[in-house]
Order: sequence, then structure tokens, then C-alpha cells
Amino acid sequence: MRNSIHARLGETVTILRIEGGMHDITLSAPPVRALASAALTRWLHAYAPC
Repeated sequence: MRNSIHARLGETVTILRIEGGMHDITLSAPPVRALASAALTRWLHAYAPC
């Protein structure tokens, strides 16, 4: 993993693949955006300081 892009981004990297998602998830269909929004909310609760 030393030379991978993940290693260059930082210590903690989260990747989520959402089927049907476009390169800009906010331009995707509403059900895809809902999945992305729910995932972001979970991520924020797990990693963002209160």
C-alpha cells in the first residue's frame, strides 16, 4: 500500500462504492443520493469531532 493513492491521501481513508452513482454523486438519481447522504451521516458521526 506504500505507493497507492490511499497511502498518499492520509492515515485514515474511507472508500464507498455506490452502484448507480455518477462521478459526482450529487448529480446521481435521488435513491443514490439518499444512500450517499446516509453514508456521509454515518461517517460524520464516527469520525468528526463533536
